[in-house]
Amino acid sequence: MLNVTSAKLLAFSLIMLNICLVSAAQILLKFSTGSLGTLKESKNIITILGKIISNPYLVSGTACYVLSLILWVYILTKAQLSIAYPLMSLSYVTVMILSVLFFKENINFAQWIGALLIVAGTSLIFIFK
Repeated sequence: MLNVTSAKLLAFSLIMLNICLVSAAQILLKFSTGSLGTLKESKNIITILGKIISNPYLVSGTACYVLSLILWVYILTKAQLSIAYPLMSLSYVTVMILSVLFFKENINFAQWIGALLIVAGTSLIFIFK
């Protein structure tokens, strides 16, 4: 039987929120590449920087990473690193699924098996700790 205290539930919830932030950052950064593809044509560093900082997807993705960093530091005050960090690997699975939904990427059988192994492994870490 699981012994879930409110502190463990809070830590788990914060880790899940952090996974969402990191995953959102990845998706937003991928979206940003659509308009950044023209950077090769620009030779002026000011023009390049202007395109980068004016890209809403890039700015939003960066903001998600900054927020996730702040949240991660807070999580580390509430959870053991040996539990929290492996759980963050769930972001790989989340990004893979979001890539299918947003970018119509094809995921092969081996990738799905890998994702299932990540979920199984992180479940074992959290359940039996």
